[in-house]
Amino acid sequence: GTEPESKKGYQERGKFKSPLYLVNGNHDAHRRGPFQSPPPEIPPFQSFDQKGAHFILMDNEDATLSEEQFQRLENDLKANQGKPTFVAMHVPAKLSHVSWASHLKKVMPFLANNTMHIPEQVKRFMNLMSQYQVKAVLTGHTHKGDQFVQGGVTYATAGATGGMRPGLGIQRDYFDIKVKDGKVDIQRVVLDKGSYNPVTYASELFDFYQDLNQFNHQNLGWVYTPTVSLQYQGGIK
Repeated sequence: GTEPESKKGYQERGKFKSPLYLVNGNHDAHRRGPFQSPPPEIPPFQSFDQKGAHFILMDNEDATLSEEQFQRLENDLKANQGKPTFVAMHVPAKLSHVSWASHLKKVMPFLANNTMHIPEQVKRFMNLMSQYQVKAVLTGHTHKGDQFVQGGVTYATAGATGGMRPGLGIQRDYFDIKVKDGKVDIQRVVLDKGSYNPVTYASELFDFYQDLNQFNHQNLGWVYTPTVSLQYQGGIK
């Protein structure tokens, strides 16, 4: 979330020839700054049509949705009934299974939420998805792919494409989604399958953090620490 990181990210995104819309994630929302040239703000709610399909993008980086977002969501779904509709947000409402992170959070509440954590909001959101027969809800955040169908709606979580893996043997992937005649085909494109070798995994984690620190060292004059987060939180320059 530093200024050089944000600038590089926007430069890379600028290479896409197709329209590109962004959804805030938890690391985007807590930028470290200060910024001489603040990056563009990403709206908490976006809605648009593209080639006959309808898209709704929401910011739930804190694992919640506001009452205003729920109202706008329901009004938008109602106004666009009959169109193949997709909803995208960062944090999944639910996963196909209860993860170990969810169990740990019960005894370690300071851990980040890997799903939306207010049961009433999860139920309300998923009821709206089923009521208006949304084609798919697209999310990320967990760095691990997941997919299930409930109430006729596909809930698809993409894995990381370049970020840190949450464990051994977890692949990197992204979605290739095609819509034709109202039918939706979701294909998961695998970039690499990951390794079950703990030494390889440990080496990968070291390289990941080293690359981040080296990037900020060159641009901001930071001294190397085990992680960028520790360096920022400790105020080390």
